[in-house]
Amino acid sequence: MSIDGSGQIYQTLITNDGSKSVLLLYQSVTKFRGQTLLVFQMVTEEHDAYTSQYTLRGFLRLGAPSPDQVVTDDSEALLLATTLAFKDRRLEAYFETCFIQASSSEKISDNICIIRIDIAYLIHAVTKWACFSGVSPATEYFFVRCIGLLTSVQTILELRELCTHIFQMSLTQRKLTQPSESGNYPNGYFCPEFGTRLMTYSKRLMCWTTIMPYLFYGNNKEKFNESCVSTSARSESYFRALKISVLQR
Repeated sequence: MSIDGSGQIYQTLITNDGSKSVLLLYQSVTKFRGQTLLVFQMVTEEHDAYTSQYTLRGFLRLGAPSPDQVVTDDSEALLLATTLAFKDRRLEAYFETCFIQASSSEKISDNICIIRIDIAYLIHAVTKWACFSGVSPATEYFFVRCIGLLTSVQTILELRELCTHIFQMSLTQRKLTQPSESGNYPNGYFCPEFGTRLMTYSKRLMCWTTIMPYLFYGNNKEKFNESCVSTSARSESYFRALKISVLQR
């Protein structure tokens, strides 16, 4: 299931007192027998987590099971609404649970509902980080590629190793050399602002990577291949068709 919102369908609502209110259309779609199936739509001027949570829980109240995986953007409100509705816990608690589960060898008894962040949205958002202002295009390209590589890791050990290398590259001013080498060279990829920014997102790495899909579906190649790439392309496609339909009218 993917959940997304758009403010491009409805015009801004102007009330009697002259104040403006932005109407957003939220929708969720899923794949069913090879087709894109609309799960729900909600038009609201309230953009908080609890409004979205109420709608998502209505999906459960109708008797539907929790989805195996939910893909959304990096919106704090949507992420919180999703964890509250389908995992019955706040966002911080969900991240902590993911780290514990991924680090433990014990069998997982928790219900399967993996929360993921859309990879296209993530990469686009990273390219807009202010830390890249003033750095060379090569440096920006390198670290954006690092983020892309992060999304493919499957275990906590891989995540720790890759993050260690990324932080070394971004936070070390002088190039690390082998003991047998002589000289002290500047690190061309030195970008401490990137390393600092990435640290602030450390808890969300469980939503960026394929660690949780691998944890639940690692022994089922077909199921894992279906879930390893976090994309809301179906939702975006549905929005695009809807926008075209509205414009034609």
